[in-house]
Amino acid sequence: MQNNTSTLPIIGGLVIITIIVIGAVMFGNEGPTDPNKPQFDAAALFNADDPNALVIGDKNIQPTMFVISDYQCPFCKKLHDEVLSLIIDNYVKTNELKIVMRNKAFLGPESILASEGAYCANEQNKFAEFSEILFSNQTGENIGNFIKSKLERFASDIGIDSTKFNDCLQSDKYDQYVKGETKAIDAQDINSTPTSYIDGQKIIGAQSYQAYKTIIDKYLNINTN
Repeated sequence: MQNNTSTLPIIGGLVIITIIVIGAVMFGNEGPTDPNKPQFDAAALFNADDPNALVIGDKNIQPTMFVISDYQCPFCKKLHDEVLSLIIDNYVKTNELKIVMRNKAFLGPESILASEGAYCANEQNKFAEFSEILFSNQTGENIGNFIKSKLERFASDIGIDSTKFNDCLQSDKYDQYVKGETKAIDAQDINSTPTSYIDGQKIIGAQSYQAYKTIIDKYLNINTN
């Protein structure tokens, strides 16, 4: 009978290596950050005056609604289509409120790419239009809707300077920024998308327009009688 005890150190070593590799993947070994690319400041998460913030409306207006979202999240699309569109018409366009969008890009690589594209569009003051076209093209998760070539076409369709946008997107300029933004949101134990904040009041999910209207009117001291 052959003695196999000499193979045990090799097997043990392989197990240790496997555990180390799995641990590196699970716990986010993303490599060194690039100091030449924007990095997200966690302290700016709820700062309405953050210069990189994705704002719908007049940036100089103080009353702010924060919305934490993922472009591949179906309930985020529901909120956008059924609620935010009405808030934009009734409060944003009348310069009573602005909306700041934050990205919890957790549903896969195309969530990250879509968020990167939003920041690239924001450089040309086209975030609102780009956000609109992203949600209108959402049909599932990581099925090719938000790959780089599609995002470049979306940008061209809404009149964004293609050369500047494509350079921004292809260089992954905002990759680390979006990942840092997502980590900052996770650190606040914000586990659901969409999650909205109006005057410090937290609203989870896509509620009815009236639910948001009631809070906004109180926030703005609007007499609803």
